[in-house]
Amino acid sequence: MLSSEAKQLFRLVERVRWAIVGLFWLAIGLPSLWSLRVEVGRLLEFFTWGGLKYSLIFRPWPAFGLVICIGITLSTLLWQSYYELFGLSSRTRRELEQQVAVVRQEGPSHFLWRWIFEPSGKMGRD
Repeated sequence: MLSSEAKQLFRLVERVRWAIVGLFWLAIGLPSLWSLRVEVGRLLEFFTWGGLKYSLIFRPWPAFGLVICIGITLSTLLWQSYYELFGLSSRTRRELEQQVAVVRQEGPSHFLWRWIFEPSGKMGRD
């Protein structure tokens, strides 16, 4: 059984992962889509797989940015889906408990203390 502090730490990790995904989309994904706006407009008007292929081949940097953003989004979705479907493994539970013990030992000087132990740090509290 996982302690409430370890559950809180896991929820915090989930939120941080999604925040990173959002930052990737803001910093890389949106500029990549903006660079491909003419090609996307053409594809919306008349979609062909060849048009998509050549749009991405002749614009490699925006295509690479989209691949990075899609990849990190899919990896986060798979990571979260795995834990939703199968639960936390015993190794993951043990690691979370060890991390909570480290935060507890360091006390309020640890940067995660307020989100895990203090009621005022309500990030993710249900």
